[in-house]
Amino acid sequence: SMFAWPMTYLPAYFSLPEINDITTDPASPPAFEALAKLRGGAANPAAYSTQFAPLQQAAYPDLHPIVIDRSTGAAREHLTDAFFAYHTVNAFERGDETVLDLMAYPNADVGAARLGERIVAEWPDLRPSLTGIVMRPGVERASIDKVREVGFEYPATHYRRVNGCPYRFAYGTSEGPHVGGTYPSVVVKVDTTTAEAHSFSDGTHVFGEPIFVARP
Repeated sequence: SMFAWPMTYLPAYFSLPEINDITTDPASPPAFEALAKLRGGAANPAAYSTQFAPLQQAAYPDLHPIVIDRSTGAAREHLTDAFFAYHTVNAFERGDETVLDLMAYPNADVGAARLGERIVAEWPDLRPSLTGIVMRPGVERASIDKVREVGFEYPATHYRRVNGCPYRFAYGTSEGPHVGGTYPSVVVKVDTTTAEAHSFSDGTHVFGEPIFVARP
């Protein structure tokens, strides 16, 4: 019986294509930059192969954003430009639009930069852009709205009050290498309506994920 359960996956295993990478945008996949330098002349290059696109489309045709109406179960599918994200900030309805705010990197290099060996040699740049994915009924292509170019990570909001609703403020930490080898760490507060930001740093500590406290 030990071997019976893994054997049930064999049909799916043999039916899937032999590819080691998938992307949300096969026509213009985001490029790995830091990872490409690490791979060098490796047998499995970091670039997304053009031969993968038709195989991915056949095996994973549903790799794109989907909006689901929880009251009816109706699903609405959208396409968007390629990016990489660890964290979402909030999602809410704005008129007939659905807005998903998240922290978007241009590619997935930050994943390689956070590996043990790399993070010892070079601190990663954790400053993705606060980006809104705007999805509209009847429009397959979602639009991208960069709320603020200067990025931060580990986003937090007044969750109990604004989760699932339009909101004004987001909080996080901005960390990345600067000229001279310094690695400043800053706590930020961003006004999503004006894109203005306030920040704090003591020049000593590296800040982690903030926890919002309404009345400290």
